Amino acid sequence: MDYTGRSQGGGYYGRPQYQGPPGHHPHAHPHARHQVPHGGYPMPHGGPRPVRQNQPGTSVYVGNLSWSTTWPRLKEFMSEIGHVAFADVLRDMNGRSKGCGIVVFGDVETANRAIAEMSGRELDGRQIMVREDREAHRFPRRSARPPAPMHRPSTNYTATFSGEMGSTVYVGGLPYSMTWQHLKDLMRKAGPVEHVEVMYDGNGMSKGCGLVRFATAEDAQNAIRMFNEQPLDGRNLLVRVDAEADKYRRGVSVHVGNLPWEVTWRELKDLMRPAGEVIHAEVMHDNNGLSRGWGIVRFVSADGANAAIEQFNEFEWLGRSITVRLDRREAERKKKEATAGDAGEGEDAGDDAGDDATNADDDDEADAEEAE
Repeated sequence: MDYTGRSQGGGYYGRPQYQGPPGHHPHAHPHARHQVPHGGYPMPHGGPRPVRQNQPGTSVYVGNLSWSTTWPRLKEFMSEIGHVAFADVLRDMNGRSKGCGIVVFGDVETANRAIAEMSGRELDGRQIMVREDREAHRFPRRSARPPAPMHRPSTNYTATFSGEMGSTVYVGGLPYSMTWQHLKDLMRKAGPVEHVEVMYDGNGMSKGCGLVRFATAEDAQNAIRMFNEQPLDGRNLLVRVDAEADKYRRGVSVHVGNLPWEVTWRELKDLMRPAGEVIHAEVMHDNNGLSRGWGIVRFVSADGANAAIEQFNEFEWLGRSITVRLDRREAERKKKEATAGDAGEGEDAGDDAGDDATNADDDDEADAEEAE
């Protein structure tokens, strides 16, 4: 996922050719950039957009913004917590608000305070959601396969967000030198740790935050009690349950195969939005950073996933007929839930993560021929 935040969904059914967002010329290339005056978005939305400059760990994502909120208004509101170096409300190619934005603070501590204290506050009639900005860098659009990445890998959603509800915690205020191994060793004091991620920016620099998935939600709560607001190498840790993880767990994924090599995760997400609200979209790459020709799109609900299959399976996109089906991991999970319900016992988080990895490998093999 990117700065686009929550997709607004929409809905047409059937399989028409993708015509782009509202206002897009029907005969233009589906990903041609919409031209707007002044070299940016229309002026009525708060004047010229600011230029973003920030250090790792100082930026936050703000979701559920009112459509009327402008970037100056967002900056003014978030300034209550401390100095704001940058604020922007994200807009589509027609200049309409996407209902989310990015705010960069002067230091990491202020950013962490904003996450802890501003989420749930009301701005222009809506309760906003504030979390760390975890998707700052992805591949730009290329005319051919993207080159190998020069940075650390982005969040492994399957490994981080599998397991039971409430078992993943966000850890902010980490020393920039801390590795995932060190973070795992620290968090083991609270209970068995299934997966750990330290977040990095596009230059391979730590953002000073990470995600930790425990075996149980009880272990996660124990970590919050033990480590939240505790000092570590001159910084105070912020530990809380990761709401994005639980939202992801409630969603349903589809597998998209035979993708054009040049397609990015953003373009895949934009294509799928008419089917429903998209939580996450990802195009898979090999160890050299080359597209594998398939991806995963996760919707908020099964309705969105089913609509995507109906609308886009065998859809012609940039000269290729893509395939869309329920992700095999979803089918396996449903079988497990049914079996667990009959037996009165659920599967443990470790088994889920192992099966996810196995099925991901199966998808790789199945799509090796499909994407050729």
